[in-house]
Amino acid sequence: MKTKITFLFLLVSMFCLRLSAAPVTWIGPVTGDWATAANWSTTAVPGSTDDVTIPVTFTVTVSTQAGIINSLSVGGKLLISATGNLSVEQTTSLDPIVGIAGGEIENVGTFKIKQTIASNNNIAIRFGDNVDTDSKFTNKGTFTVDLSARSSSSTSNSIQFSQTSANRMSRFVFGGTMNFILLPGARVFALGTGGLGELGGTYVLGSPALPLNFRFIQMGSAGTISIAPTANLTIYAEYTNTTNGFISMASPTAGTSFINNGILTIHGGPNSGSYGIYYNPSALAPCKVSNSGKLTIDGTFPLGAIYVGGNSTGINTLENLSTGVMTLTNADPAVQLIKTGLVNTPLTFNNDGLINVSTANFTYTSTAVVFTSNGIVKYNYLAGIKPVSEFKGKVYSDGQYIVVSLSANESAKLVLTDITGKTIQTATVQGEKSMIQTNNLKGIFIVRLLMETGSYSQKVVL
Repeated sequence: MKTKITFLFLLVSMFCLRLSAAPVTWIGPVTGDWATAANWSTTAVPGSTDDVTIPVTFTVTVSTQAGIINSLSVGGKLLISATGNLSVEQTTSLDPIVGIAGGEIENVGTFKIKQTIASNNNIAIRFGDNVDTDSKFTNKGTFTVDLSARSSSSTSNSIQFSQTSANRMSRFVFGGTMNFILLPGARVFALGTGGLGELGGTYVLGSPALPLNFRFIQMGSAGTISIAPTANLTIYAEYTNTTNGFISMASPTAGTSFINNGILTIHGGPNSGSYGIYYNPSALAPCKVSNSGKLTIDGTFPLGAIYVGGNSTGINTLENLSTGVMTLTNADPAVQLIKTGLVNTPLTFNNDGLINVSTANFTYTSTAVVFTSNGIVKYNYLAGIKPVSEFKGKVYSDGQYIVVSLSANESAKLVLTDITGKTIQTATVQGEKSMIQTNNLKGIFIVRLLMETGSYSQKVVL
């Protein structure tokens, strides 16, 4: 009888150990299928209580319904095929739920990451450090992040870039179908200290009917988050926080940068309470916002498209490079497009490309802004008006006047700027011949006509 009881006790003990979180490691072959039990250290396919590791050099393919696991760490590669389905549902406080350290996850099927306990510590994906290899996540299927069980959202990061080794990069590539189920105000992408992350792919997040009430990027530590040159991301935002931004650099340490090299469009929804980009470096912490692609911030941002705060000692840079097109418009024409915080906030604002703004000029609350433009600034830019495919009128100078010829019933708003983009004067022109007095101006200027059919720009010599 005692022997039977002892044997029963051992069985129960083994069963309980199996129910608790257990490490399970892929042991081979170099490439293989998730569903093969012999490929795992436990000689069993991982289950809901298992913390799974795919080491460096191994490639594992999920080709069927793989069920649920507790956590996942990838140093090699995980491929979820078109017929594959895997869920990582965290039932403990282990952080992160999914870790990628020099590894890669490619989802072509169905992949879900879910937090099931009311904790504020669980990060959905953390790109950890690897001195030899970049980290990457690519979605081509259906990807869901569900962190709705969190206890709060104020400091919650969903996806964190923490790969810090020199010349190493963590990449998150949008595509397929992506669902972010987050608490209002949650952070989607964030920097770990010294992180270097890149967002790529082509995707539309949210919609005019369902804009997103969260902080898309949070940068509070030294590092860089960039938009890839090939990226085309459109986001409908309605972040209701009244002291921050949809892209937020809140008191970052020295050297923090947000760089757009691709196409990034942020549409502010009617109930937005924030800024498009909130750029507020701390003391002695020079930081940078840089655009070499197409950056558009439009719609409703009641506090401004871009806010630059800081202090009297941290010299910060906002730059639009020669290939950059920066378009800043607002539904409310009275709202500052670029707003500065302190009177003595040093800001260097350099423009070597094209800036479109919906107001007549830049207005700064700071006297320490140094704006240098070797490019073009188009003031009173009308969002959505594109260049006309063919301009049938005429624009020329007779030395004293600018002469504009349109069709008999056509009218336009004329905006005259110098080559730096500074608006010199505006006027309304109509009909077959309008003559605009130039008040003895000399040099090269740009005439822009804003018409119902589109816009037209031309250089003139006075």
